[in-house]
Amino acid sequence: MKTVHKLLPLSLYDIPGLEAWLDEQGRQGLFPTKVNSWVTFQTCEMTHLRFRLAILKPRQKVPSPEEQELYQAAGWRYSFSIGEMYALYYTNDPQAPEPFTDLESRGDALAVLKRRLNRHLIIQSIGAALLVAVLVWAIWIYRSPFDVQPGPYSILPLLVLNAFQPIPLIYLLLLVSFIVVTVRHTRRLRRICRRLKNGLPPPPSPGPSRVIRWQNGLTLALIPIMIVFTLWNQYGPEPQPHTPTKPYPELASMETVPLTYTAGQLNDFSLLAPLWYTVEQRGEDLQTELGNIFSPDPNSDENYRYAPRMESIRLRVLLPGTGKWFAQGLVERMRLVNLHWTYEELTYPGLDWVMYADSDDGVYQMAALVKGRDVLVCRYGGGEDLSQHLSTLQTFL
Repeated sequence: MKTVHKLLPLSLYDIPGLEAWLDEQGRQGLFPTKVNSWVTFQTCEMTHLRFRLAILKPRQKVPSPEEQELYQAAGWRYSFSIGEMYALYYTNDPQAPEPFTDLESRGDALAVLKRRLNRHLIIQSIGAALLVAVLVWAIWIYRSPFDVQPGPYSILPLLVLNAFQPIPLIYLLLLVSFIVVTVRHTRRLRRICRRLKNGLPPPPSPGPSRVIRWQNGLTLALIPIMIVFTLWNQYGPEPQPHTPTKPYPELASMETVPLTYTAGQLNDFSLLAPLWYTVEQRGEDLQTELGNIFSPDPNSDENYRYAPRMESIRLRVLLPGTGKWFAQGLVERMRLVNLHWTYEELTYPGLDWVMYADSDDGVYQMAALVKGRDVLVCRYGGGEDLSQHLSTLQTFL
């Protein structure tokens, strides 16, 4: 015997459609051994197979011996149970009568499946509501205890960028897929129940669907991918900065004091930002043999060594017209919350949007530049005036 695997191309709650599809497979000499989103068959010599689904009672995993004997007397044999939903019966006798004649009682039996689907839909709706609530909490409610001044921009753009990273995106796709499937199951089952309770045969099945087949395949593929990404994110090595391999504004080129500096690059990924990386730089004035403590003023008489630093984030967004929105989110992410900031939007030739921010301690500054789909956001701590180096920063867009 040979094992054959197929993706289920219709709803598991489309009873007439599922029975007809299994009948078609039986005519090809395929006998099912497992039925779910992924169906397993064994080849066999029988080619007149027919299959029927009997609804299991609550908390019943297999039909009782009495039920099996009743079906067998009519020419139908029990094969296996599909979850805790159906008992699958089959026959190779083309003259075997249909096992279900009382349509109303079968409609009453389907009420068990309706309650099960309703519970699933409620749970999934609660999950979606919690996801939205967490997003709202992160945007509007959460504040650092050290935040002395609410920023003028929202962190929503940054949350959207992160939501389209692999793990959150897979979770979101699975949640949406589960809800869509449950709604489809519920609508189909309600139509069947309504017809059966009126003593009418079930409505005709829409038949196999390529969309459902692809959706089942995508769900089966996303689940192991989600597990692998989650485990790697939880237990894998932390990303380490490496020597920058992409263009970035060099700290030493902006300083009037000769510096020795180090730079490290960290890469991020989002489907909304094909290019997304951060470069952190730390410099030191080695001409001063004093303590390694930051001083904003290279000419200070204090016993400090001048040690400027800069963090720059480079983005190329996927959607035109969203550069400014994402730049504002990155500005809010780079804002030091224990400082007061003054924000100013500037006009600069060749750039779509420029923002300059200065902190009240006279040390830290920020600049954001947007040109088309390209974004550069910098936070600088040092003695230079960052607004005077916009021409230098512009060359990296």
